[in-house]
Amino acid sequence: MGSERVWCQPRGGPGKNADRVEEAIKAHTRAIDLRQAYCEAKALDHLGSVLLEAANAEEAIEAYSIAAESRRVSGDWFEAGQTLTHLARAHTTAGHAAEAHSAYLQASEAFTRANAPVEAAEAQSRADSLT
Repeated sequence: MGSERVWCQPRGGPGKNADRVEEAIKAHTRAIDLRQAYCEAKALDHLGSVLLEAANAEEAIEAYSIAAESRRVSGDWFEAGQTLTHLARAHTTAGHAAEAHSAYLQASEAFTRANAPVEAAEAQSRADSLT
């Protein structure tokens, strides 16, 4: 080998796999975007918990709402269900019964989409207890 350079090229010459390369770039970029959204949603969910513990329910509601939307958009239904359950608890703490009921119903639906029937039934039961 000496000082000569070795270049790696896909079989079939240049451009043969250009579509596959573009597809791979898009897939990896999407993975990065999803990972960033996941981390942001997780941080907002944790922030909501800290805010709720510090008796700041209104700010907790805001943090949970953003996290829940991010999880819905990404299709992370189980995590969306958990965050919506946290949102419902924050609404309950703030005295927003109608909003808590709605959040529990949304959590039940998210858990159903995540194929988590036990969690879905629990969220539905909590929603029913508010009516």
